[in-house]
Amino acid sequence: MTGAYFIQGGSWSPNARFDLIRAVVERGTFDCAEFAYNSGDLIERNGVWLPYKAPGVSLFGIPLWAVLHAARDGALSRSREGLGFGAYLITLWTTTIPVAWAAVWFFRFCRAIRPSEPRAAAGITAASFLGTLLFPISTLLLGHATAAALCWVAFVRATGLVSVSKRNDLVIGILLAAAISVEYTSLPVAAGIGLLAVTRGGGLRRARDLFVGALPVLAALGWYHWNFFGAPWRIAYDTPPEAFAGPGAFGGLFVAPSLRVVWHTTFGPFRGVFFSSPFLIAGAYGFALGWRKHPPLRAALLVSAFVVAVHFAFLWTFNGWHGGWTCGSRYFVPAIPFLAWPALLIAGRARRTIVILGAISIAMMLIATAVNPQSPNTDAEAGRPRPWNDYLVPAFLAGDVADQVQSIDERHPDLRYWPWGRRLVIPDADARRQMEAESSPALFNPRSRAMAGSATNWGLLLGIRGLWSLIPLAAICGILGALLVRALPAPARERSDSSRVA
Repeated sequence: MTGAYFIQGGSWSPNARFDLIRAVVERGTFDCAEFAYNSGDLIERNGVWLPYKAPGVSLFGIPLWAVLHAARDGALSRSREGLGFGAYLITLWTTTIPVAWAAVWFFRFCRAIRPSEPRAAAGITAASFLGTLLFPISTLLLGHATAAALCWVAFVRATGLVSVSKRNDLVIGILLAAAISVEYTSLPVAAGIGLLAVTRGGGLRRARDLFVGALPVLAALGWYHWNFFGAPWRIAYDTPPEAFAGPGAFGGLFVAPSLRVVWHTTFGPFRGVFFSSPFLIAGAYGFALGWRKHPPLRAALLVSAFVVAVHFAFLWTFNGWHGGWTCGSRYFVPAIPFLAWPALLIAGRARRTIVILGAISIAMMLIATAVNPQSPNTDAEAGRPRPWNDYLVPAFLAGDVADQVQSIDERHPDLRYWPWGRRLVIPDADARRQMEAESSPALFNPRSRAMAGSATNWGLLLGIRGLWSLIPLAAICGILGALLVRALPAPARERSDSSRVA
């Protein structure tokens, strides 16, 4: 729940998802035309404006917004501050809490694999959920982190390594269908996890229960697509808008992979998964190690490798692989738990390296979450700006935390109040000097009262400025970490490292 400390501003994708929630609750319609001014991720289909996204996160958020809107007699929707706080609560409900729930299941899974090493399980869990994009993305109203949480819990249940309820297959079906409704790329992942569940025994009976669990969610999703796009299998991406479609691309969206994109999304400083989370290198190495040394885990490793491969393949062929304004390869987020867990299979002195990689990864993700997970992107083809080198680290060292000044109710950020954003979005020095001459330098501060409703954190809300605003978070994490270490027993040397999986 560390992500709950941060209240992020708006951008096209979160705004569009929140627009659908508002349209249903406040207007009794799925048509977001009244809110189309605040996002470029809304499209028009047959006279109806809808998010250019899978609807799951919005549908899950509707009940909470209905309660909040009714409780305050609509007061939250009448101010930018109220909308920002409402979007924050919706984000907690649909994204941050599900990711925290998945972290618990991740820890349980690690404990099942290494029952004699609870502290190692806790460390791998912390690195996986605080040292990867799961951390910053879980603070935004997007679908990637939610899909990661749903798919991961379904996967753990399907492995049979953790004790679960008798209606396990029904729950797995619900979780996988929900993941598809949140992110369409979860469809092949759901197929892989479903196959894993069926192959553990039970055959047709298990397949039936999976289908029964998934059916209500898939029926609702199919109705949405049929009603607005003409068929249950048709989605908004069937006819992408010109702004998103690429010339010569298959379906307007998919192109042949290139070494440039492979580099940018793996080890490059622009969107590199392993650049921003070097801890995941240990996870990749754990696959090979686990396959050789832990045969009982091969089914779980095979499905995890499939999930990782699917998401890398999507990244390398999708013409929007860069993800727009973001701090990393956000489309890869649903695969992160599946790439991370094999790091637990590394033993001996190599674990010291994992600790170092995990510490670096957690520091980088804290910087991204504290400054701005929605880092500006002005030239994806050139791979610039590089979010860490050009923006996040310098801004963090300068104390520019909560640096996003676009609210959930605005289409574009106000560059007058965005010190680092001005330098990146307006690279021309003369244009920047003209803007600074026309506006008082005192305005160049994301904490200006005029920016109410944009990004902040609970330390800033308490009146603590700059990097000092993270002190309460550090204190809470330190106390909880110390309590956790005391609660977990030290490794039992007399027990085998692989007592459950050897």
